[in-house]
Amino acid sequence: MAMYTRRTSTSSPSTIPHWKYDVFLSFRGDDTRKGFIDQLHETLRTQGIITFRDEPKISKGKAIYGELIAAIEGSRFALIVI
Repeated sequence: MAMYTRRTSTSSPSTIPHWKYDVFLSFRGDDTRKGFIDQLHETLRTQGIITFRDEPKISKGKAIYGELIAAIEGSRFALIVI
């Protein structure tokens, strides 16, 4: 299950971008998620920026590769946190 924020828009269909997310957040580790990424995601969300980050409760071993590839390809930018 993906966790993302949608922005509502009053723009006409001709100005709707072709991407689903503004930013794809890429990171590893619960320590990063529970600190910096949570704060970054909230800040982006409050600014109306549509973000994708993986759901913390995804079952280990679940096939999520296709969903992640689709999210990356459907994002305008990727932000990689090391």
